[in-house]
Amino acid sequence: MLTKPMIFCCAVVPAVAGLFLGGGGRQIAADEAFVARAYGDCAAFTPSPHHCSFAVAATGDRAGGRLYAVELRYQSGDDCYRGIVYFFDGTRFITRTRGLPPYSVGGVARVGADGAGRFAVVYLVDENQLTSCAAGGDAGTDSYVYRWTGHRMVRQSGVLPRLPEVIVGTGVPGPWPR
Repeated sequence: MLTKPMIFCCAVVPAVAGLFLGGGGRQIAADEAFVARAYGDCAAFTPSPHHCSFAVAATGDRAGGRLYAVELRYQSGDDCYRGIVYFFDGTRFITRTRGLPPYSVGGVARVGADGAGRFAVVYLVDENQLTSCAAGGDAGTDSYVYRWTGHRMVRQSGVLPRLPEVIVGTGVPGPWPR
């Protein structure tokens, strides 16, 4: 059951976010600020206003806390390096999709909660590893589910597409690094 993420453009002011998002608004704003800092607050993006665009999904961690998945929808101002997701336990950074199979540096199409302690991430798929950035995702999408163990995120489900197709942002087809 993939729930729709909340889409934000630009930084969220914690006090205002709290009004709309309940107690999690401050945590979401802090998590978004963490991601934005990693990308220079998206100052290189064109056109103006040069702000990061986020999608956020949240779920319970099965221990009374909250997990957040913050998708930076675009990492650059062009068609290359699309979405990447950062996972948080409250405001503590856990990992990002680049550190989880299929190790994509920028092929995320969307993210959503998939039950308690789980997030579903939809990746764009290219026809082959030579596909240009502009045509990225020309072979559809693949979904992966990541589960919180209480200490880290792990892949629960999802498999690489059949060759010659590749997940956008993985660079080369083949087995996952160990």
